[in-house]
Amino acid sequence: MVKVTWEPIEADARWAVKARAAEFLKGTVATRFESVAGEDGWVRPLRFTAEQERALASCAAWHPALFRSQAVSCAGVRVEFVTSATRIALEAARDAGAAWTGDEAADVATDGLSVDVDGEHIEGVIAAHGAGRLVIELDGPEAAAESEGEGDGGSERLVRIWLPYLSGCCVKTLMADAEMGKAPSGASLLVIGDSIAQGEDALDPGLSWPARLVRDAGFDVLNQGLLGQVFQPSAVSALAGAADPDLIWMALGANYRHEECYPGTVERDARATLAFVRRQWRDRRTWVATPTPHDEELLPSSGESCWREVPGILATVCERWPQFTLVDGADLLDDDRGYRADADHPNARGHAQMARRIARVLAGEAPVDAAELEARGVPAFLRDMGLHA
Repeated sequence: MVKVTWEPIEADARWAVKARAAEFLKGTVATRFESVAGEDGWVRPLRFTAEQERALASCAAWHPALFRSQAVSCAGVRVEFVTSATRIALEAARDAGAAWTGDEAADVATDGLSVDVDGEHIEGVIAAHGAGRLVIELDGPEAAAESEGEGDGGSERLVRIWLPYLSGCCVKTLMADAEMGKAPSGASLLVIGDSIAQGEDALDPGLSWPARLVRDAGFDVLNQGLLGQVFQPSAVSALAGAADPDLIWMALGANYRHEECYPGTVERDARATLAFVRRQWRDRRTWVATPTPHDEELLPSSGESCWREVPGILATVCERWPQFTLVDGADLLDDDRGYRADADHPNARGHAQMARRIARVLAGEAPVDAAELEARGVPAFLRDMGLHA
């Protein structure tokens, strides 16, 4: 049983171990010190460099005001550690921002902080704003000993605290009633994408497809998904020297359908973006995904958009360099309203499907397995009722 609560920060002597939370951050390229409520010592985790922030806010960006606000959001950033503690607390201060969805009778928190323990995601999001303390109460040592493959003989627990995916957040002190150690890391994966990669409509920072790759497939992900983003060479080139990924996943292009665009401009920007990736990380395997299916009836594309030509443009650009492997977005997310929250974004179920399929691609397998291929031929209402073989 894991209990997660939020409480005010109070001076007390209940904590045997205290450490700087910044020492356990993952999914960042930088941090900066800030004051919160007049107190120093807080650290803001950043998933974009200062140079990238300037590029995203420039007049050359697609939506500079949106990019500027979202550049400080913490999508994919987490505080991660191993411990035998039964009580843990993180001092955090979330920026003001949207956090709830639902009707008047039953609002549900959708952005804030959430928790994984031993590879299991704990249901519920802590959506409080301002400074406070996220407290995690774990089972005792006898329960931890039953955990397989974590720490020394299963006596330690792997704890992961996800920071908000649509808003920024500062952290200060990590506390526990036993020692805490650094969590192991897997292969590093740089994700360059738009709102789908950032986690839009996953409704929990730990349920986006990049977050699921961290938890379920063991990747150490740097998530540079950004609401509204398209191919922007200056934003990628400004990452030079700040990241050294083993693998790269790029998923851009869906946002062209909403606004006026021209094939020549899209090809120029896509080619320049991939050319920089090639120069900076020449020996790193890179996958380039075409846009996932959308609902044209629910939200028609702009009549001035060149969105239909984007997959062909990406195919042409990828053919130049063997470093890049083109992935059909239609194989990553089924064209089924049951997997989408709106016309464009996957819901939590869709994010889960994308995570499974992207993990297969990264492992060198086909994205859609035989059972899923068979299920595609079954009407949606029968799949939902579980009546197909």
